[in-house]
Formats: sequence, structure tokens, C-alpha cells
Amino acid sequence: MAQQNTNIGSEMNDIFEKMHLRLDQRFQQLNRQVNIHSSSLLHSRKNSGTPLSFSPIHQRRLEEAINNFGLLTISTSLNDIRRCDTSTLHQQPMRKTTVKAPTKIEDNNSSNSNDNYRTIGKRGRQKGQFSNPQDVLIITNPTRTILVSDTINQTVQLFSLDTGLCTGSFLSPVNSKQSALRRPIGLSNSLNNTSTCFVADYDQHLISSWTVDENGNGRLLKKFGQQSLIGPKGICISNQSQSIVVADNKANSICLFNSSGVLSHRFGTRGSELHELAGPHYVKFAEQDNDRNIIVTDFYNNCVKIFDIERHGQFVTSFGSAGTKNGLFQAPTGLAIDYERGYIFVSDWGNSRIQVFDRQGSFIRIIELSTTDVLYGPQGLDYEPTTRTLAIANAGKHCATLVNIV
Repeated sequence: MAQQNTNIGSEMNDIFEKMHLRLDQRFQQLNRQVNIHSSSLLHSRKNSGTPLSFSPIHQRRLEEAINNFGLLTISTSLNDIRRCDTSTLHQQPMRKTTVKAPTKIEDNNSSNSNDNYRTIGKRGRQKGQFSNPQDVLIITNPTRTILVSDTINQTVQLFSLDTGLCTGSFLSPVNSKQSALRRPIGLSNSLNNTSTCFVADYDQHLISSWTVDENGNGRLLKKFGQQSLIGPKGICISNQSQSIVVADNKANSICLFNSSGVLSHRFGTRGSELHELAGPHYVKFAEQDNDRNIIVTDFYNNCVKIFDIERHGQFVTSFGSAGTKNGLFQAPTGLAIDYERGYIFVSDWGNSRIQVFDRQGSFIRIIELSTTDVLYGPQGLDYEPTTRTLAIANAGKHCATLVNIV
């Protein structure tokens, strides 16, 4: 009976992962169709002089469906398991955007593939494996380590940057009956306190802070934001004031907490106007030594926006729009910044690529791996300036990818 229970639990885990992958693929297809239809409709209405009234396929319902899907869990109890017929999961071919990119960012005319990369982890539910990784964080003190959040496996794992081996994970407190992490997404810390890491937990509607112990595991310090957040995703920490900025994806707003975890301000409402947001994903400070402006990826508005938080979230500027060409987006997600050289890296989730922009938002180029080992639905990013390493949560490939940006 025990063996049968284990087998059924494993089978259900596989079914759940297939369902999650198909939902992710279908959403990318729908997003592309929406953008194509929107562009076509805009062109036809523009020529006819009729006011444009296009509303992309009930985006709120689609967003809620994906959010609710992430709440599903797999039980290992025979009384709770219901068998599913996976033959009903209709398989449809996916079109992937592949653009060769040069190793050196500075050389706009080069056409050599960027093969200077390596991957960490693979698909699975065991130690050192991933199932839908969402964000990455590089820490170099006391050891060179990369943290990877994983929503389906409900954990954050730590890996050695030198060996690629898993060295630990974020553990639930002893005597705790519930997992400390339910749907971890955003990761961050500050240069002034690299030993403390922050995790945005979408399903628990909170931020948790952790410290890495002598055994290489994460130990929970505290939780905050339960009364303020609905569905947090991206998070960044100020190097100046230690204030904490959170992209509340479900509330379509940006929340600012002080260093003690007390909400100090929030701004943003759902919409398509310049000052509005529709599914904000990740956030970064525009400057390393200045808390004034923050950069936000606006998922459903297909652009990147900058806001002045000293002026209570006043809109500053934006770049990008819907499309597949260079400089355009289909649902941008992750963000990373090379503050020294002024590069802004953006995960173009729907186009399965990483785009690079300058400080003014002008397109520079595409970062890609190779023709055989592509990105697929990339999410969170982080950049380590000493080694010029860009870390990518390669969600669709269930791994973390490290690219050397020469």
C-alpha cells in the first residue's frame, strides 16, 4: 500500500507539472494573438476614423485564472487523490523567437552567438532541481552563492557559483506545522547587509526575511506585509535607507516599506494609462546610490516604466510597447541593471529573450544563449558586477542560467 501511495503521488506530481506547463504555453500563445489582433485593429480603426475600443480578451479573468492555478497543491493521501486523464491536454506547437546575439554588448555590428554561459539545475522535485523557477539572487559574502526561488517546489535553494552544486535551502522553523514558503517569487538583499535576504511570497501575501547559517541553509527571521499585500512578486532593497520596494502584482500597485517592515506609502491603480499599471512584475532602483526613481516591468501593458517615489510615485517615463521586434515586448518580467555601464536587462517573457537597453531606454541588443539551448519564458534576473555575470531564472527550461556579459 505504501508503494502504491508513493507511485500515485509521483504520478499526480507529473500531471500537475504538465498542466502548469500547458497553461504557461497557452498563455504565451494568447498573449501573442492579442498583440497581433490589437495592432491590426488599431490600424483599421485609424484609417476609418472610428474610435478604438479594443479590450484584450478579458485580461483580468486570464490573470486571475493563472494566479488561482498556482494555488493548486498535490496531496499524497489516497483519500484526496483523483485520477486525471492527461490525454485531454491538447498539445499545440509553440513558436519560439530566436535571435543570435554577440558576446560583447558594446559591438552592435557583431553577429557571433553568445556561448559564454552555463546552467544550474534541471527539472524535478529533488534537491538541486527546479519546477518553475521565478527569481535569482547572487550573493558573494561569505561565499559566492546564487539563490533560486521555485514556486511549485515551494522553496528557495542555494547553489555554489563555482561548482554549480546545491549547498542548502530555506528551511521551515523547527516545530512548524506549515511550510515557511508557499509560493516564493521575488528575491533581494542590499549591498550593506548581504547576509539578510528577502523573499516575496505571492500566496501568503507577505515578505519574509532570512539569514544564511553556517550550514548553508536559510533561517527565517521575520515576516511582514500581511495586512498590506495581495499578491507580491518583485522586490528590491535600498542601499541607502534600507527601505523595501515591492511590486504587488495582484493589486497593480507598488508598496514601500521602511527598514522595519512598516508600510510607508503605496501608489498605482490598474489601467493602461502612463501612470497606471497592469500586472507589475519586478522592480529595481534606477540608480545604485539614489533612492528616488524605481524601474517597473508592466506585464500586461508590455512596457517598462519609471516612477519617482520621492514624489509619491509620480510617473517619469517609459520605454517599449507590444510587439516582437527589437525594443518591443510581449509581457516583460525580470529586471537587472549594470550600474557601472548603464545597461538595463529586461526579460521579455512572451518572446523568450533578454533585451538590453541603455539608461534612456534605447534598445542595444538581444542576449541569447545558442541555437540549441534557448531561453524559454525567462523570469527574474540579477547582475553581479565584479564578474559581470547575468543570472536568469529560465522558468520554461526549469533551470538557472549564468551568462558572462563581456
